[in-house]
Amino acid sequence: MKIFWSYARLDDKEPKRKVDKLRQEFENVLSQTVGKKSEVFFDTDSLNWGVKWREEIEHSIRECDGFIAIVTPSYFNRRMCIYELQTALEASKKISPCITELARSSRAPSRKMARRQKSTHS
Repeated sequence: MKIFWSYARLDDKEPKRKVDKLRQEFENVLSQTVGKKSEVFFDTDSLNWGVKWREEIEHSIRECDGFIAIVTPSYFNRRMCIYELQTALEASKKISPCITELARSSRAPSRKMARRQKSTHS
Protein backbone atom coordinates (compact mmCIF):
# COMPACT_ATOMS: atom_id res chain seq x y z
CA MET A 1 0.00 0.00 0.00
CA LYS A 2 1.32 3.45 -0.96
CA ILE A 3 0.35 6.56 0.97
CA PHE A 4 1.23 10.17 0.22
CA TRP A 5 1.89 12.21 3.39
CA SER A 6 1.18 15.92 2.82
CA TYR A 7 2.21 18.39 5.52
CA ALA A 8 3.69 21.84 6.06
CA ARG A 9 7.39 21.66 6.89
CA LEU A 10 6.90 24.48 9.37
CA ASP A 11 5.03 21.96 11.55
CA ASP A 12 7.94 19.50 11.58
CA LYS A 13 10.73 21.60 13.06
CA GLU A 14 13.43 20.40 15.44
CA PRO A 15 13.69 19.42 18.19
CA LYS A 16 10.42 17.47 18.31
CA ARG A 17 9.75 16.64 14.63
CA LYS A 18 6.14 15.77 15.54
CA VAL A 19 4.93 15.23 11.97
CA ASP A 20 7.75 12.79 11.20
CA LYS A 21 7.12 10.86 14.43
CA LEU A 22 3.39 10.68 13.63
CA ARG A 23 4.24 9.43 10.12
CA GLN A 24 6.56 6.72 11.45
CA GLU A 25 3.91 5.47 13.88
CA PHE A 26 1.28 5.52 11.15
CA GLU A 27 3.55 3.58 8.79
CA ASN A 28 4.20 0.93 11.47
CA VAL A 29 0.51 0.49 12.30
CA LEU A 30 -0.50 0.43 8.63
CA SER A 31 2.13 -2.22 7.84
CA GLN A 32 0.95 -4.35 10.76
CA THR A 33 -2.68 -3.92 9.74
CA VAL A 34 -2.22 -4.90 6.09
CA GLY A 35 0.38 -7.56 6.90
CA LYS A 36 3.15 -6.23 4.67
CA LYS A 37 5.52 -3.27 4.46
CA SER A 38 3.67 -0.13 3.44
CA GLU A 39 5.25 2.86 1.73
CA VAL A 40 4.51 6.34 3.01
CA PHE A 41 5.84 9.12 0.79
CA PHE A 42 7.50 11.69 3.04
CA ASP A 43 9.43 14.31 1.09
CA THR A 44 12.56 14.43 3.25
CA ASP A 45 12.89 10.62 3.04
CA SER A 46 11.41 9.92 -0.39
CA LEU A 47 12.96 12.56 -2.63
CA ASN A 48 16.52 12.03 -3.80
CA TRP A 49 18.93 14.92 -4.24
CA GLY A 50 18.86 16.37 -7.74
CA VAL A 51 15.51 14.90 -8.86
CA LYS A 52 12.85 17.06 -10.43
CA TRP A 53 10.97 17.21 -7.16
CA ARG A 54 7.70 18.68 -8.45
CA GLU A 55 7.41 15.93 -11.07
CA GLU A 56 8.32 13.29 -8.48
CA ILE A 57 5.65 14.60 -6.10
CA GLU A 58 3.03 14.60 -8.87
CA HIS A 59 3.99 11.05 -9.85
CA SER A 60 3.85 9.87 -6.22
CA ILE A 61 0.40 11.38 -5.76
CA ARG A 62 -0.90 9.76 -8.98
CA GLU A 63 0.52 6.37 -7.92
CA CYS A 64 -0.60 6.40 -4.27
CA ASP A 65 -3.50 4.43 -2.80
CA GLY A 66 -4.34 7.18 -0.34
CA PHE A 67 -3.49 10.78 0.50
CA ILE A 68 -3.15 12.00 4.07
CA ALA A 69 -3.18 15.74 4.74
CA ILE A 70 -1.84 16.84 8.12
CA VAL A 71 -4.19 19.77 8.58
CA THR A 72 -2.83 22.72 10.54
CA PRO A 73 -3.07 26.49 10.10
CA SER A 74 0.33 26.30 8.38
CA TYR A 75 -0.96 23.71 5.89
CA PHE A 76 -3.37 26.11 4.22
CA ASN A 77 -0.78 28.90 4.17
CA ARG A 78 1.66 26.88 2.04
CA ARG A 79 1.28 26.93 -1.74
CA MET A 80 2.87 23.49 -2.11
CA CYS A 81 0.42 21.91 0.33
CA ILE A 82 -2.51 23.39 -1.60
CA TYR A 83 -0.92 22.18 -4.85
CA GLU A 84 -0.51 18.64 -3.47
CA LEU A 85 -4.11 18.60 -2.26
CA GLN A 86 -5.37 19.93 -5.59
CA THR A 87 -3.34 17.30 -7.47
CA ALA A 88 -4.83 14.55 -5.27
CA LEU A 89 -8.36 15.85 -5.89
CA GLU A 90 -7.79 15.99 -9.65
CA ALA A 91 -6.45 12.41 -9.54
CA SER A 92 -9.56 11.30 -7.59
CA LYS A 93 -7.47 10.00 -4.69
CA LYS A 94 -8.92 8.99 -1.34
CA ILE A 95 -8.10 11.92 0.92
CA SER A 96 -7.92 11.59 4.69
CA PRO A 97 -7.42 14.77 6.68
CA CYS A 98 -5.58 14.33 9.96
CA ILE A 99 -6.18 17.11 12.46
CA THR A 100 -3.70 16.89 15.30
CA GLU A 101 -2.71 18.84 18.37
CA LEU A 102 -0.32 20.64 16.02
CA ALA A 103 -3.37 22.45 14.66
CA ARG A 104 -4.35 23.95 18.00
CA SER A 105 -3.55 27.63 18.10
CA SER A 106 -1.10 28.69 20.76
CA ARG A 107 -3.70 31.26 21.83
CA ALA A 108 -6.42 28.65 22.31
CA PRO A 109 -6.70 27.41 25.90
CA SER A 110 -5.88 23.80 26.60
CA ARG A 111 -8.70 21.51 27.74
CA LYS A 112 -7.34 21.59 31.28
CA MET A 113 -7.21 25.40 31.27
CA ALA A 114 -10.72 25.62 29.79
CA ARG A 115 -12.06 23.37 32.59
CA ARG A 116 -10.32 25.55 35.18
CA GLN A 117 -11.81 28.70 33.71
CA LYS A 118 -15.26 27.11 33.62
CA SER A 119 -15.08 25.98 37.26
CA THR A 120 -13.95 29.43 38.44
CA HIS A 121 -16.83 31.11 36.63
CA SER A 122 -19.47 28.69 37.93
